[in-house]
Amino acid sequence: MPLRRTAALVFVSALVAACRRDAAPPARVASNATPAWPAGTGWKLSAAPLTAIGEVVGAEAYQLNGVVAAFRQPGGTIVIGDRGSAQVRYFTPRGQHLRSVGGKGGGPGQFRVMDWVGERGDSVLAWDPIAARLTVFGPAGRLGRELRIAAAANGLHQVVGVLGDGSLLIRPRSGDVGAAPGEHVDSATYLRVSGADGHVLGTLGPFPLGDRVTNRSGALTLTGDVIFGRGGVIVPGPRGVFTGVTGAFELTARSFDGTPLRTLGRAHAPVKASGSDVHAALEQRRAEAGLGKTYPGMDRLEEAQLADLPHRDTLPAFTRALVDGDGNVWMEEFRIDPAAAATWSVFDGGGRWLGRVGTPAGLRVTQISGGAVTGVTRDALGVEGVVVYALIR
Repeated sequence: MPLRRTAALVFVSALVAACRRDAAPPARVASNATPAWPAGTGWKLSAAPLTAIGEVVGAEAYQLNGVVAAFRQPGGTIVIGDRGSAQVRYFTPRGQHLRSVGGKGGGPGQFRVMDWVGERGDSVLAWDPIAARLTVFGPAGRLGRELRIAAAANGLHQVVGVLGDGSLLIRPRSGDVGAAPGEHVDSATYLRVSGADGHVLGTLGPFPLGDRVTNRSGALTLTGDVIFGRGGVIVPGPRGVFTGVTGAFELTARSFDGTPLRTLGRAHAPVKASGSDVHAALEQRRAEAGLGKTYPGMDRLEEAQLADLPHRDTLPAFTRALVDGDGNVWMEEFRIDPAAAATWSVFDGGGRWLGRVGTPAGLRVTQISGGAVTGVTRDALGVEGVVVYALIR
């Protein structure tokens, strides 16, 4: 189903508003028609993980349930944020459990919901969107301080990440709440919040979040993503943020206040979505469905949405992006099966396309830093694990 004109106008309006402060278009990097790495060279991951954490049975610390973060600290300690237990867990570089902090509750160092975990210097930060509270754990997991962010107290705000100046990038609750039935483009204006005292330093956007579709039945409302719809991407960086829309293989580097500085990306020829592509994507949605198991009456609405879920005629160019510890930008090329092996296009700090790096099937990369790639896996039984691969350069 093609994007309705009204939704298209919303998308254009969001993009225009995002660039309203521009005096001129951002400088574009070199054409990047070919990668800088000569054929047969480049970076790759080790054949097997250096470390693997996660067990079906055994000590509780090794049983993972809803990993929201996994990263290596500069000294090699592996940190895992586990939503199920609302704990931050620390492991040695070899994967031996050191300590667990946090837990469910409303007291100091506890979380009603642990929605995000990140790092700033030698501290670990954890976010509870219900309490609008950021908890800071110092070295060795000691509880440092707690910061309530007043600007995030009126909804379930999400922390996107930590910017290079130490501030937090926070996304307000999705703008599609209360959207009329049919297709629309969701967008958001992000907050840049001081990590010292929680006050708002400024806003960025609005930037589009993606093509969405809403269905209603009585008092029930269900909103989901359009198949192969264009999603918005925003990634914290050392000198600002990178933003883009997945329909083009391109990101815009912006300063901390959102001013566009330059674009980076590479040539990309749109790929037409075949009938089998649409069918495969729809089957994935069906496999992921299950709201009706939790919310009575939602099963029929969910099935109605899946029966008439719109799709775009071409595939997205990429799915998401990460910035590694050296400031290189990694863009994950689109694939229909998210569990399949992935290919990433890597750009250096100046926007030059270096080449491609492959990652194994079933790996959701969460951090690239210190000569290692850390990520989350899930086996055939749905058991989660955290693995660390060496990045061979």
